[in-house]
Amino acid sequence: MSINSAKSRPVLHIWPKTEFSLSLDPACIASLLYLQTYIPEQYEVEFCANPDLSPSGQLPYLTHGLHSVTGYQGIIRYASTNYHIDPTTSLDPVRKAQLSARLAHIESSLGELTSHVLYSLTANWTASTRPALVSILPVPQKYYLPDRIRLSHQPRLEAAELWNLAAIEQEEKAEKERFAFRRKAKKNKKAEEKAKFKETVERNKVLDKARAVLNIYSSLLGDSKFFYGVERPTTLDILLAAHIYLLEQDQPDNLIKDLLTTEYPRLVAHADIVYQGAFPLPSTFPAIVSPQSSFTLRSLLPSFAPNHSSGPKSVAVQEQERRFAIMRGLFFGGALLVAGAYISQQRDALVDLYNRIQLVAAMAAAYYGAEENEEDEDNEDDDEEEEEDVDEEAQGEGDEIHEPNE
Repeated sequence: MSINSAKSRPVLHIWPKTEFSLSLDPACIASLLYLQTYIPEQYEVEFCANPDLSPSGQLPYLTHGLHSVTGYQGIIRYASTNYHIDPTTSLDPVRKAQLSARLAHIESSLGELTSHVLYSLTANWTASTRPALVSILPVPQKYYLPDRIRLSHQPRLEAAELWNLAAIEQEEKAEKERFAFRRKAKKNKKAEEKAKFKETVERNKVLDKARAVLNIYSSLLGDSKFFYGVERPTTLDILLAAHIYLLEQDQPDNLIKDLLTTEYPRLVAHADIVYQGAFPLPSTFPAIVSPQSSFTLRSLLPSFAPNHSSGPKSVAVQEQERRFAIMRGLFFGGALLVAGAYISQQRDALVDLYNRIQLVAAMAAAYYGAEENEEDEDNEDDDEEEEEDVDEEAQGEGDEIHEPNE
């Protein structure tokens, strides 16, 4: 049976919106743009922050009844087959084969650049990407999953030489110093200059890699509205536009955005055309489906809501429910009583532990304060010795000048 004759509509599951983009994943944005361009108002969107719900363990994925497909190209094939969509009917077999190869190239090359901007550049990760992930993830995933997501991109970016290792090591060092008792080490100007030079070299390498990829598609697009001169955007247009859309978003570190704005305005304009064609107005966004299940702290507690099932209950069932309610009340009451007794019993031990912690903190502060004073005295002695050496050298030079006159 055709999908058009089905009562329910397909549901696209993608990463949720953030403050600066439709999603943090270019494949999710591309899938959304494709469906909105070719089958608007015939599908629904569910924002999902749990990739484990996907058959492949990755977002995006599309469900419709008992059917499910994953990935951008899988979603395209499913929608094209059931809705008879093919914007490349005018292309010959050779160009269609080239189009498939270029889709894989964009997912690889531009996908690596996008991951570099979002997860490798320290300024963007700290001030933009990580807060965005924390805002869309539920408790308790928001406390550990963002760092796991970032580390999942590390092998791919290391292989492409796009993992900003020096900056990340500096970030980790600063994080350790933030929680250390000792005062921060004095800045080494030579080390700072060396780090800045290394960072400049790495940034130039990233720009060279970006130019190598963007030049291909800038030349291929030329002055055409869409690739291959077709009337409506192809899967290649939409996938490229999704990556450019993410790369041109304003970030604390606009390394790639500045490159796109200054050297590739045609690609930026192409991405805007694709986006405006899919979403000419904010109201054109598809219907949003509420998640079937979501985690909340309330879900950890037992439900005491009465059961409003239809039909009268027998006396035996009512008696069984009454006994169960009594046993449940006794259990939670006993648990609270035991917890209160334990806390009361351990109160003195907790107070003693708190006093010991305060004592250790005071001793540490006194020790490091004395050490700091000694270092300051040593620095003052070194400065005095340097001043004496300078005076002696100046006096010696003066004596040498007067000797010929004698």
